[in-house]
Amino acid sequence: HKGVTKTAEGSSKKAAEQAAAALVQVTRADGSPLDSKGMVLGSGGSVRSERVAGPDHLPVFRATAEHKGVTKTAEGSSKKAAEQAAAALVQVTRADGSPLDSKGMVLGSGGSVRSERVAGPDHLPVFRATAEHKGVTKT
Repeated sequence: HKGVTKTAEGSSKKAAEQAAAALVQVTRADGSPLDSKGMVLGSGGSVRSERVAGPDHLPVFRATAEHKGVTKTAEGSSKKAAEQAAAALVQVTRADGSPLDSKGMVLGSGGSVRSERVAGPDHLPVFRATAEHKGVTKT
């Protein structure tokens, strides 16, 4: 996706980076997002979410998406962001449940992935990762 940048949050650096990379992979070439949640729901899957932490000005939501026997969880600063991230992760998971290496795929095709810790105490950190992919990605 030419010039596409996506951001995701997670409770670990690796989770945030994989989520951001997965989001880049499910973005149309014009930069508009594929409706990952809609695609999962439309093909018989489910997506649910709840607020799990954070003060009113910095909430953390956790969403779980299930599709064809695969279950993935993601966190975000809004319910919609968490749901889209979880649904995107389900879409980039192999049928046997093992994940595609979204970060590796983005890096290997000329993109970049970077992350930083943005909130939370030591026992409950929140990381934000940003992935940018300059080429065309197949989803």
